[in-house]
Amino acid sequence: MLTLPAQRTTAQQTMSSGSVFASTLRRASVMPQSDTEMINQAIRLVAVSEMTDTASDIFVNETASPTLSSTDIERITGDVRTLIVEAIAAQRASVSTRMATAVREQAGTPDTRQDQAIIATLQESAWHLQEQARGLILALPPLVQRQVTRRCNLPLLAFEWYGDASRATQLARLNPSLRESNNLNPGDVLYAWAR
Repeated sequence: MLTLPAQRTTAQQTMSSGSVFASTLRRASVMPQSDTEMINQAIRLVAVSEMTDTASDIFVNETASPTLSSTDIERITGDVRTLIVEAIAAQRASVSTRMATAVREQAGTPDTRQDQAIIATLQESAWHLQEQARGLILALPPLVQRQVTRRCNLPLLAFEWYGDASRATQLARLNPSLRESNNLNPGDVLYAWAR
């Protein structure tokens, strides 16, 4: 995201090729800073909405066929919630700026009902996402460490532990540091679902 500084002009200086575009854009911009901030916030809200929808879709698919560990689910939820919290903070900062401007210019109090509705919607989205993740995590069997008892590969081990060789992909996802999935030795300890 390109954030433009409050200045409209730039001093003559040596610039790299990457900063030429931003410098030209600053000089060519006739848009007030407040409008630029509103556009940035709109883009932020769209990105947060898309990330929330994507995470929710991942969780819905996860309900049908579990492949993620509870750590993965927590990471997805935490990342999206961080974006939501940043968007809420930016929305509140926008309200504060408009209120300060209204006081400074002795104008009437700005209407913040739309801002409050946006903030409430973001909070509700964060709550729904967290509840969805919580339900998924609680539905997963407990994660345990199990020891390999004989020389084998992941499909054989999955069949031995679960009676289903196709669950080898789950074992591989639960053990990303596993280098040789076709050469497991007695005594190796792997993460696995309890059932």
